[in-house]
Amino acid sequence: MPLLNTTRVTHWVTIVSILLLSLGCSAHTRQITPNAALVKQIGLPVYPNATAIRGQELTDSSKLGGADQFQAMFTTRDDLSRVQDFYAKHVPKNARKMVIPLGFTTAVAFQWYVKNTQKQVLFEKIKDTTLIELQSMTISFPTSSQRATPSAQP
Repeated sequence: MPLLNTTRVTHWVTIVSILLLSLGCSAHTRQITPNAALVKQIGLPVYPNATAIRGQELTDSSKLGGADQFQAMFTTRDDLSRVQDFYAKHVPKNARKMVIPLGFTTAVAFQWYVKNTQKQVLFEKIKDTTLIELQSMTISFPTSSQRATPSAQP
């Protein structure tokens, strides 16, 4: 089943990752079980009776800062409109709703920020299955004491 890694919703994540990689950073990806601990870390509810299929942790760091991203993917046989209705009740009122046409299917995403953390739930219908991706990404920037300061001496 395809993942939605190239949508406009997460386009800026790719740009940040490329920037961090070009500045001498480290990037680590770890596949993890989409269990209760991961869901708690993401901070979004799991759709009732959804089946867990994949979990992932991504960590990027560089001189300019870093990003910690957690993702969990689930499936359900329920219709996309039921999944959308469920999440519309569980996301903040200020969440941005995006409808993303992807050729043979359409994805729907809710996205919002809590301090320096982006939260997102994305779902799409493929044949008789609805894919649900929960995501949380925290971006950190170095403090002034962590930045290298140029020396005034020759």
